[in-house]
Amino acid sequence: MRICRFDDNRIGVVTDDGIHDVTQAALRELPHWTYPMPVFDPFIANLPRLRQALEQQSRQSAPKPVDGIRLLSPVANPGKIIAAPVNYKKHLEEVLAQKATK
Repeated sequence: MRICRFDDNRIGVVTDDGIHDVTQAALRELPHWTYPMPVFDPFIANLPRLRQALEQQSRQSAPKPVDGIRLLSPVANPGKIIAAPVNYKKHLEEVLAQKATK
């Protein structure tokens, strides 16, 4: 199953026909969180439990064409972000040059 977030934080199942909005099924099945909020995405953490409800609702909903929606990052609240600092050397040179002029 391929999932996505789209438009105004809607949750969708992606098929060859388009994107099926399964937001209601996901929200019914997700646990309710209180402060402090978890440092992970509750949707992703509960995906195994949500899978059956999402698949069932996707079969009952009409698909929306992919070209008519705005895709968002699939993970709404990532627990960590991993990046490759490809411009690190250039940034370091800029910082050192600014330090030398001060």
